[in-house]
Amino acid sequence: MNRTSVAAVCVEMIQVDIWSLGITAIELAKGEPPNSDLHPMRALFLIPKNNPPQLSGNFSKHFKEFVELCLNKEPDNVSLQRAVLSLASILIRF
Repeated sequence: MNRTSVAAVCVEMIQVDIWSLGITAIELAKGEPPNSDLHPMRALFLIPKNNPPQLSGNFSKHFKEFVELCLNKEPDNVSLQRAVLSLASILIRF
């Protein structure tokens, strides 16, 4: 595997980790992950088809923005630095 391929795999892994972080944030806030009412295989098939889940409810603007940054389906728009800075600002407020 050449360096370009390794770099592409690393970028994809980071993007998946960011998505997972957003889903985990929703799960921690709501007590269950999005689509938990569906069969797991059905939920997996719907993820690419549906819009990203959103955090609704009485949560801070910063927390909602953080989740939105993490759950971006456009790989070129995912910004690890913005997500981490957003998380830092959330943690500072506690």
